[in-house]
Amino acid sequence: MTNATREQYVTPRVNVLEDAEAVTIEADFPGVANGGAEVELRDGHLILKGDRKSNGTSGRYRIHERQSAGFYRAFALGDAIDTEKIDAKMMDGVLTVTLQKVDRLKPKTISIH
Repeated sequence: MTNATREQYVTPRVNVLEDAEAVTIEADFPGVANGGAEVELRDGHLILKGDRKSNGTSGRYRIHERQSAGFYRAFALGDAIDTEKIDAKMMDGVLTVTLQKVDRLKPKTISIH
């Protein structure tokens, strides 16, 4: 990760989906290689970050719009998420993080005797 301040990062666009079992965050990290993203838990926050590197070239650019960029987004978790059951995967420039809900918040069917 670069030493840039948060203000120098690009904020990735996200979809946040919720069902009875989990919350899923899909974040756009265009141009970030599969090993170039990080997911971190810190002080009750889920932090998504990544770096897109500019292509190293020996030629001279005529137009240079696709520059290196750092991505950063943070979410407050609260107490509904089981922080021991977080899964993350990166595919085709989309970082998907699945956050399982704590068992006490999941729906439960009670059998009647």
